[in-house]
Amino acid sequence: MAISEWVELSTLTWPEAEDVFRNRPIVVLPLGSLEQHGPHLAVSVDNVLGAALARGVASVVGGVLLP
Repeated sequence: MAISEWVELSTLTWPEAEDVFRNRPIVVLPLGSLEQHGPHLAVSVDNVLGAALARGVASVVGGVLLP
């Protein structure tokens, strides 16, 4: 696995995760909230946006995306 690739921690086994963390100093933690945005949107809008932003950051820096 090339260092420039990003990795999603939730897809790894624990031995794979141990190996990945030895070689990657950057982790990305997506943050969001659950709140109302009116009757037309789901309460998870902020979580969806936070997860998408975190995936983008992880792909740029070659980091590990945490769940």
